[in-house]
Amino acid sequence: MEKLPVAFIERIQSEQAESAETFLAALEAEAPVSIRFNPNKNLSPDAPIHTLVASQVPWSSHGAYLHARMHFAYDPMWHAGAYYVQEASSMFLEQVFREVQRLSETPDVCVLDLCAAPGGKSTLISSLISENSLLVSNEIIRSRAHILSENLCKWGHPNTIVTQDSPAAWGRMSGMFDVIISDVPCSGEGMFRKDDVAIREWNPGLPQFCALRQEQIVRDAWAALKPGGFWIYSTCTFNRLENEDMLHWICTHLGARSLPIPFESAWGVEETDGPMYRFYPHKVRGEGFSIALLQKTHDRQDTWSYSKSKQSRVPLDLSQRFMEGIMHPDRYRVWQTGLTYSAIPSMHKELSQRIQSDMHVLKMGIPLGAIKGKDVLPDPAKALSTALEVSAVPSVDVPLDVARDYLRRNAIPLPEDTPKGWVLIKHGGLALGWMKNIGHRANNAWPAEWRLRT
Repeated sequence: MEKLPVAFIERIQSEQAESAETFLAALEAEAPVSIRFNPNKNLSPDAPIHTLVASQVPWSSHGAYLHARMHFAYDPMWHAGAYYVQEASSMFLEQVFREVQRLSETPDVCVLDLCAAPGGKSTLISSLISENSLLVSNEIIRSRAHILSENLCKWGHPNTIVTQDSPAAWGRMSGMFDVIISDVPCSGEGMFRKDDVAIREWNPGLPQFCALRQEQIVRDAWAALKPGGFWIYSTCTFNRLENEDMLHWICTHLGARSLPIPFESAWGVEETDGPMYRFYPHKVRGEGFSIALLQKTHDRQDTWSYSKSKQSRVPLDLSQRFMEGIMHPDRYRVWQTGLTYSAIPSMHKELSQRIQSDMHVLKMGIPLGAIKGKDVLPDPAKALSTALEVSAVPSVDVPLDVARDYLRRNAIPLPEDTPKGWVLIKHGGLALGWMKNIGHRANNAWPAEWRLRT
C-alpha cells in the first residue's frame, strides 16, 4: 500500500483529534471482502461461494462478508448474476431506499441512477423496486457504460434501461423521475486502503475541485427530478466540502430539504449535520462512505419534448418467436430498434420510447435478440433474465470445468440427445447463455467481450 499523503494525515489529525490514530491505522489494515446475493436467482446451497461466507452485512438483507477473497471470475455463478461483489458500506443504500419507499405515495417509482457504473447500486436498487417500477442506469464514460450494461444484463431484472449520457442531457427531461441516485465522482479518500491510485492522485486541492464538479452534476440533472421527488447523494470520501457542504449548497441553491434515515446505533454509522451518514473504517466493517437523502421542494413543473421514436412495432408472429420462454409475455411489448429486438414493460412503453428517442441507450428492458436470415439469434441477456422460464426452453446443465470452458468461448460437448437448435447452457441450475446445436458440433454464443481470458 502507498503511504498516505502527509496533508491528508494532518487534516484527519485536526478533524478527528480523539480517534485519528485509530482511523489512520484502519486505513492501513486489510480491507474486508463482501458480496451481495441476487434474491431473484436461486443459488444452490452447494455453491462454493457459500463456504466463504463469514457473516451478514447488518444493513443489507442480502449482503455478506467473506472469510477471504476468491478469484470471482473463475466462478460461473458470478457470471450468472447470482451475486455481486460490492463494498459493504455502499450497501447502506438499501436503508435509504426503503425510507424513500416508506415516504412515497406509491410503491411504483421511476428511478435514475445518474453515475451508475460499474453497477453495484443499480443491481441493489433493481432488487428493491416493485414489479411496476422502472430503473434507468446511466454512465457518461463509454467504457464504464458497457461494463454497467453487462452487469445489469447478468443481474437479470427486466425493468431496467442502461444509457450513456451526460447529466445535462437528463436535465432536459424535466420532471421525469421520482428518485435520482448520484454516487458522484469524488476525491476517493474512502478507497485509500483498496486503491493505491486514489492515494497517488490525491492532493490538498482535489476535494475543492471535486466539489465544483459535483455541484455541476447535481445542478445539470436537478430538473429531471419531480417536485417532491427524492435525491440520494453519496460519495466515497471523508471531507466536508464534498459531503455536508454539498448538502447545504443543494438545499440552499436548488430547493430541497434533507431527511433523516433510520439506522441501528450498533452498526457504527455516524450521523453528522445535514444530516449526512458517514462510514469510517475504524467504526464499521467497510470502506469510507457518506450518504444523504434529500427531497425536492421546488414546485415548478416542466414537461419534456422528444423526437420521433427510433422504435417500430414488431409483427405478432415474430414477437412470439422472440418472446419464447419469457414469463407473463402479456406484460411486455416487443419493439425493434435497428437490427435488435427488446421486450419493454407495457406500462412503461411511452417513457421507454421517450428515452429511446432522445438518449443513447445501451440496454432496453429485456434484450431479446436479432434476426439473421430465417433464424432468430437470442440475446445473451435473455438467457440471464429473471423473466425467462428456464424450464420452458431446451437446456443442458454442465459441471464446473465445462462451465468454465463455456465462459472461455471454447467448444464444449453436449449430450447426444440434446435437441438441435438453440440450447440454454446452465450450471448449478442457473442459466449462463446459449449454444447453437447443429448436430455434428455446437457453436458457443457466449459474448466475446465477456469472455473469461484466464
